[in-house]
Amino acid sequence: MKIEQFTDKAREALSEANELAKQYNHSQIEVEHLLAALLAQEGGVVQQIIQKAGGNLAAAQRVVNTELERMPASRPGCAGYSKVPGRKWASFMMNISALSICCLLCSKPQMSRYSAP
Repeated sequence: MKIEQFTDKAREALSEANELAKQYNHSQIEVEHLLAALLAQEGGVVQQIIQKAGGNLAAAQRVVNTELERMPASRPGCAGYSKVPGRKWASFMMNISALSICCLLCSKPQMSRYSAP
């Protein structure tokens, strides 16, 4: 998928996820970085969804930030890191949820061939 097809908010979230990975000294962008960026995005869809569902945005942000802090930082000279085997089911589900949100947010709606120009 081409980045030009992403919405402005999606491109902003990807850029922020990249900055978070750098800030935590992680060697690659993971789903947790993107989810943290989406949760922090003022006026973004994710905050609106959590609010409408009666969720706790601050609690979600704490969980994601805790996961980011637990991820190993890359060391100089290392090509990357391998995730610790046996990650918790909740963490796995968080990744699946983040991917679902990203899929919904990252592409601009295509005009139907039946819609008016």
